[in-house]
Amino acid sequence: MLNELAFISNRRQAIKSAQSFLQFLGWLVDSPAKQVTVVICLGCWIALFKISPQASFGALCIGNAVSNSTSLFQSAALPYIHAGLMAIAMMVPFALSHYRHIRDSVAPALKGTAIFSFAVIYGGLWVLVSCTLEFINQEVLASLPRLPLLLLSVVFAAAWQMTGIKAAALARCQLKAPLATSGLAALRTSAAFGVRHSGNCMKACLPMMAISTVSGHAFGLMILLAFLMGVERFSARPKVLIITCTLLALFAALLASALLGYLPL
Repeated sequence: MLNELAFISNRRQAIKSAQSFLQFLGWLVDSPAKQVTVVICLGCWIALFKISPQASFGALCIGNAVSNSTSLFQSAALPYIHAGLMAIAMMVPFALSHYRHIRDSVAPALKGTAIFSFAVIYGGLWVLVSCTLEFINQEVLASLPRLPLLLLSVVFAAAWQMTGIKAAALARCQLKAPLATSGLAALRTSAAFGVRHSGNCMKACLPMMAISTVSGHAFGLMILLAFLMGVERFSARPKVLIITCTLLALFAALLASALLGYLPL
């Protein structure tokens, strides 16, 4: 009898989870702006998959983007292409929840332009910061051994999860800004909203983005980090402990892999 009740309870929970997932998918594409954003982000993920090193377990954890150049790009430019694609693929979806706010606040004739100005400012700043991180990685940190630097970045990101700055920035990522309804003021306030939102997101997520940069934009790590950032961004309750423990588990896995010879020390 208890087994039957447990089976029924698990089945109901599975149905609720499936319904929630379907509702989330519907929310992702309930407006043209979201549809365009999703298509762009999927395109970036496909491009990242195509140009990311995937030859071995080690390559999934510590990439070698410079030597993985294609005939389309010079090897010196490829890390920056990685950085820009990574920023769009990983961070732009987190602004989707603000599109409806802009659409509902701005006059119908301007809502498309206002959303575009917000998205371009938000995404452009993230691309700029990601390329700056890549420049530091290529020009300042190039002589340092990769694995210790990667381990240090993982530990720092885990510690950052526990700080008040991180918690406050993540909370502000959820906030909406008052917007002008018409004229150039509507475009100006939407662009300013993009600047403010990108700043809060950078305070919250930049340490995890740095992990991807130090790893050489390894595809496996980018998937994991995007998942963790999505969990903390879209969860109803903060998942600080879960994400911190996951990052510490990543640290342990990288260290064990290095000791076992799967990754270069």
